Amino acid sequence: MNSTRSQTTCAIFGNPSTLKDTVLPTYADVMRYCQKSIQTCDKLPIVEFQKIETTLPLIDKEDLSSDQKYLLDMVIAITTGDCPTTLANRNPGILCHSRWLTTANRILRLYVSTEKPTKELELMVTYVLSLTQFKETVIMHIRKMFY
Repeated sequence: MNSTRSQTTCAIFGNPSTLKDTVLPTYADVMRYCQKSIQTCDKLPIVEFQKIETTLPLIDKEDLSSDQKYLLDMVIAITTGDCPTTLANRNPGILCHSRWLTTANRILRLYVSTEKPTKELELMVTYVLSLTQFKETVIMHIRKMFY
């Protein structure tokens, strides 16, 4: 029996062949794509990189851990398009698969060291930036509820 299926278009994702371009990466995707690069990203020099517009989180740095402060400083650097030498020389944290924060820090550090980032790297950076906005909103709501 000869079956010819016509390719349908999803109202949300569009054409199934472009689905991969519209879905956020999984942790496995991130590791498959850039595991070797993010292990040594802190040794790479800072280059002129494309800034990415985002809303900066309104968080008091005193309430943050050192990894969270690094993440916030990297978000500011990527938003402004300027990564200070002092930030470039800071350690983004040891890569640990169970800690998404150090992985996110290393992805951002890799971005500021990449002159021509791939579409995948840009997608991962944009995703990390959107997570920082979401987390800031959640933290603010929790503080209002309990403090």
